[in-house]
Amino acid sequence: KITGKVISTENNEPLPGVNIVVKGTNLGTTTDASGNFELNIKEEKVIIIVSFLGYVTEEMEVTAGSNITIKLVPDIMGLNEVVVIGYGTEKKSLITGSITNISGENIQNSSLTRVDQAIQGKAAGVYVLPVSGSPGSSTKIRIRGAGTNGDANPLYIVDGMKTKDITYLAPEDIASMEILKDGAASAIYGAEGGNGVVIITTKEGKTGKGNITYSMQIGNQSPGKLPDLMNAEQYAQFMAEGNLLTINPEQFKGQKGTNWLDEIFDDAPMQKHYLAFSGGKDELTFHSSLSYINQDGILGGSKANFERITGRFNIDSKLNKWIKVGGKIGYSNTKRAAITEDSEFDGLISGALMIDPITKPYYSISELPEHMQKLLDEGKPLRKKDDNTYFGISEYIQGEAVNPLIRLDISNGKTLVHNILGTSYIELNPIKNFLFTSRIGIDFTSSNRHYWNPTYYYSSERQNSS
Repeated sequence: KITGKVISTENNEPLPGVNIVVKGTNLGTTTDASGNFELNIKEEKVIIIVSFLGYVTEEMEVTAGSNITIKLVPDIMGLNEVVVIGYGTEKKSLITGSITNISGENIQNSSLTRVDQAIQGKAAGVYVLPVSGSPGSSTKIRIRGAGTNGDANPLYIVDGMKTKDITYLAPEDIASMEILKDGAASAIYGAEGGNGVVIITTKEGKTGKGNITYSMQIGNQSPGKLPDLMNAEQYAQFMAEGNLLTINPEQFKGQKGTNWLDEIFDDAPMQKHYLAFSGGKDELTFHSSLSYINQDGILGGSKANFERITGRFNIDSKLNKWIKVGGKIGYSNTKRAAITEDSEFDGLISGALMIDPITKPYYSISELPEHMQKLLDEGKPLRKKDDNTYFGISEYIQGEAVNPLIRLDISNGKTLVHNILGTSYIELNPIKNFLFTSRIGIDFTSSNRHYWNPTYYYSSERQNSS
């Protein structure tokens, strides 16, 4: 048996949790809370390896029966590693734990449609809150909490260019993402970095033989478990017993009626394609790519469609030993058709939950209920699914809660966005330990929303008769 104690040379304080292993074997132990340890060995003399995070590893020969004191020296070089945080650097010892790195390998071959979704679940202390489940919908990223009741989103730096939006980026083009969490790490960006900083670097070409990459994903999205709703018989019984409606429950005995959640939710297809070319020589490297994504919504189908085409071209050139130039530019064309998934009255989900299961989704002309026939006789423009079928209007639910399929039918909004973001640079390194860099960039966005409203009537509160 050998016994001993491990302390730090900085303050002679004991070090708990230090690893002590006999060299060349799996025989070992760790120090307790007071820095003490015991180890049974099989030979008279052995070499032990003493290691602890942040300290220089020691090797020493010990003899059975001895009691030793081991002093570990802090690994100053490791703590003073330099970390790039933007246009400047910081010592790693100042920002340990305040930077999270997400490599491009963690993003590849995923079903992500947006780059900001790649942060979700991969960065401790960073909250990614989806605004909605609709294809192409935005997310809220909170790195340092909600520090303001205004814009609490972080600052984005893409290839050295400051921007407020990264939705145009294709996830497959990302080489790495750095998330700067605290003030020391993001101080280089001043007040703009108050909500944290996300630094994104896109892929660059490598010297050697040219490389061609193609990836494709085709999938089908399905809703998860949906809540159970009353059927027609249960609804009639409930409303009658509560004296909420003048209704005869026996009239609906054994009837299931309409499950409105099943009517508005459906399977939806999606597809992704990515094609990239990269390569170069010592003096010139390049990376170019094209990507395409098309995704329908499980709520709304093609009326909640998201379609994006992106193109990227990155190039770096070394003109001579001390001059380097290059540029990175990306373009995206995004089309998004959005619906109102949920709100107090206008949303599809709230409508499906409030409307009664007795009403049918559609009625043919020959089976129109009396109240709908009356509206037609009054000249009300009831919406048709086709020439012989009308969207159902409830006899029992009045006001703003209506057939959600009508809301879906009259949704005709679409937003088209063009985005260009790019940078070019020149680096001069005329003498050792001196580097001059100059950049110029562009961040251009053009957005056009087209929306039209057809004539319709489904209640006195919800109509467009003109």
